[in-house]
Amino acid sequence: MRTMLLAGLALLIGWSAYWWLAASSLRNGIDDWLTARQADGWIAEYADLGISGYPSRVDARFDDLALADPARGWAWSAPAFQILALSYRDDQVILAFPGEQSLATPRGRVTVSGAPLRASVNLTEDQVVQRLVAEADDLTLTMEGDQITATRMILATEEQGQPRIQRLGLTGEGIMPSAALRELGAGIGLADTPIERVTLDATATFAAPPGLAQLGDAPPALDALSIADLSVTWAMLSIRAQGMLTADANGFASGEIALRLRNWQEMLDMAVAAGAIRADVAPALQFALGLMAGLGGDRDALDATVSFRDGVMAIGPVVIGTAPRMALP
Repeated sequence: MRTMLLAGLALLIGWSAYWWLAASSLRNGIDDWLTARQADGWIAEYADLGISGYPSRVDARFDDLALADPARGWAWSAPAFQILALSYRDDQVILAFPGEQSLATPRGRVTVSGAPLRASVNLTEDQVVQRLVAEADDLTLTMEGDQITATRMILATEEQGQPRIQRLGLTGEGIMPSAALRELGAGIGLADTPIERVTLDATATFAAPPGLAQLGDAPPALDALSIADLSVTWAMLSIRAQGMLTADANGFASGEIALRLRNWQEMLDMAVAAGAIRADVAPALQFALGLMAGLGGDRDALDATVSFRDGVMAIGPVVIGTAPRMALP
């Protein structure tokens, strides 16, 4: 019995020492990273950092965490932020955002809230993202007095054989769009109607593996995006898309996206009103699309291909706008 007690005591002391080392390593790693960011000209600070979870977990909780990169115009702050992990697994962490998040970008400030708002991340030995699942219920994005809400949002990524190739999945439900989009939809009775569902199944190829090593640098550029399915359902409006885009020498999207649109005339009117399609090309585009829809036998349904080439987007010979850039800002 005495031997068993001594063995148990030795095990307890050994595990306690292991947990203390893991907790100390986490705290030192966090402080070293923040110090490195400050040396790069960032604002990187917190009011308090607590490490807890003994004996089976090593959890970090930040109070009033603030990160900002003034050179690029990005900033993020939160009253509370948690990194949750099992003490014997350093390749999987859960990121929890229990409070309201504030994100400043070069295009404006966004406030994010949701319940729960959290992400599960699996990492390789090189700290590259192997798998990520982020989810939120009752998500609210607030910007310049406007709001976008969603009853449910899930984002998932998974490495596809190579660290820089990630499969992306997105599901959004009950999305109430911005005031500008609701105003565009008001003419067809959609001002107070949420977007029922948005889904995306795509594969992204980045210029470098996305991971923790890039947190202090600009995000890796997007070299290619293969869209297996993009679907949007908003009352009587329906969009399906698939295709392949790659970055050209100037960073613009190049390739083709096949679209199937239900009630496309209303979508065209909304796109023109929003400025997404130039008003001077709208009549020619409507005529061409009407011919295409008529060939399919259903004038409300349209199959069309959008080409991205030399920095512009076009449907057939009609240029409809500037192609998006693949590189992230």
